[in-house]
Amino acid sequence: MLFLARGIEDDHYWVVHEVDGVLVETPWRIEHERGGYRLSHADDSSETARVFALGAFETPESAVDGLRGLL
Repeated sequence: MLFLARGIEDDHYWVVHEVDGVLVETPWRIEHERGGYRLSHADDSSETARVFALGAFETPESAVDGLRGLL
């Protein structure tokens, strides 16, 4: 299961998942841009390009929902 975690900057978020009751960071990030919130992958630019095609999301939570649907 994927969850939203606040990053160290305002309007920047990490996507985490649960492993044995512990939340573990994933390489997925959500950042606020002019058009809304966008997903990116910290380790793989081809994955970033794939989720960029999903467009901008109105909220960070909706970005996580979009990622869940893609994965």
